[in-house]
Amino acid sequence: MADIIPFTEFNPSLVQLSKLKTLDNGGKTVYVSYNGAPLVLQTPEMVAPYGMSKWDNDGKGPAKYTLDLSFKGMDTRDHLKTFNKALQDFDSLLVNGGLSNSDEWFKKKYTSKDVVEALYTCVLRRSKDDKYPPTFKMTVPCDPSTGDFRCKVFDKNTKEQLDLTKVNLKGARVTAIVQCTGIWIAGGKFGSTWKIVQLRVEQTAKITEYAFKEIEGDKVEDVDESDDDDDDDAEEIIKDAPVNIDNKDDDSDIIESSDDEIDSKSKVVKKTASKKK
Repeated sequence: MADIIPFTEFNPSLVQLSKLKTLDNGGKTVYVSYNGAPLVLQTPEMVAPYGMSKWDNDGKGPAKYTLDLSFKGMDTRDHLKTFNKALQDFDSLLVNGGLSNSDEWFKKKYTSKDVVEALYTCVLRRSKDDKYPPTFKMTVPCDPSTGDFRCKVFDKNTKEQLDLTKVNLKGARVTAIVQCTGIWIAGGKFGSTWKIVQLRVEQTAKITEYAFKEIEGDKVEDVDESDDDDDDDAEEIIKDAPVNIDNKDDDSDIIESSDDEIDSKSKVVKKTASKKK
């Protein structure tokens, strides 16, 4: 196996790019090496916020799986800053490679770095408006014929090997050993692919079995049906009760009297007044 490069020791000047290769399926790739050997990096411990993602490929081929690691907490962790800088340097190196090899890679001569950057898919994925921390996307290798995963997963605490299909990766703390398998070029765009070789996982606690504890005296008492009848009677009384709303400031609630009612009331007032005289 190739030497594993800790992220703290990554030197972008030792990265080498091969000549363009055309694959049997017509795809184009450029192999990436590090000081003459495969480029294999060990990441710092990071959080996998989404867990493992699956892409069904619209049924046109075997499903593909990816795992994102988040740079959450980079403001307070120097190791995350160091790894972030390493990936930024790698992105810059590939953009420069695309610019200097544009004739071969894209069949076009580009002289503007901005144009090539627009064609490039960064290793360091950023959200729109930088609302969320950047992430690093890795592919989970699978056997296309059986669907079995081709990477090893170990428990951080026990160092025992785990079955990836039974590991809860969502929110887990993960350290990865990843290999850059090369640069892909398709549709005038390009980027790099990083596959997982090994994972070291500290899983989040997840309760999957019956875990309730019996607490003495903690129960709902039986309800007397007669109490329910009393409640029903109370509801009927409340429904039939008149509702008086005294809102002197709201003219819309005043019921205007008819002219006849006004005349009759005025006559009563006059008679009362005459008697007093």
